[in-house]
Amino acid sequence: MKSLIKLHILILSASLLLAGCHVFSELQTAKMLKKGEKETLGSISFYLSPEPPIADVHLGFQRGYGITDRLNWRWRYETGIWELHAFGTGPKYGLDGDKTALYFPIGFGYEKIFETVHWQFQPSIIRSLPARGNNEAYFSFKPIIPLWDKEIQTISYAINIGYGIVTASGRYVVSPELGMLLSKDQSDGMVHFSIGFASRK
Repeated sequence: MKSLIKLHILILSASLLLAGCHVFSELQTAKMLKKGEKETLGSISFYLSPEPPIADVHLGFQRGYGITDRLNWRWRYETGIWELHAFGTGPKYGLDGDKTALYFPIGFGYEKIFETVHWQFQPSIIRSLPARGNNEAYFSFKPIIPLWDKEIQTISYAINIGYGIVTASGRYVVSPELGMLLSKDQSDGMVHFSIGFASRK
């Protein structure tokens, strides 16, 4: 009986974390899409938390569209083995060429097991780093702000660093990324390793 109670508490804790603040990877550089340009990105992410012990795998899909050279709009969807479905969308602004970008997505995660929905706002700053050739290294920082949520009210913070390996044509990008989520609800934090595969045209 005690083991069942512990299992239930663990699943509930994992559920709140996964639905509330589990999707924190960036998988995009500071580079802006030009007017009329489109980007399609597929990804796989591995999430790990030591306390409570959580391991999860996500498959993701993103789309980007260049409204102007300095204003893009992006959409995102991710699903995980814990039956999490996360949706997000928002504008991305280029500040100084392709060196710095601000991204303002709003979205929600739906956790099927407990039928919970958690809304979030994740304002992000993405900064380009030195890279070889036409490759695109980047760093991002974002607070993860719960919206209209009685269960999760703590603001978490995420940092990500990645390296976009760009083909000679500039059309295809492979982006390995590492990131960490810092939260009062998780003393040891949560980390992820992701790989994105993008096509631009």
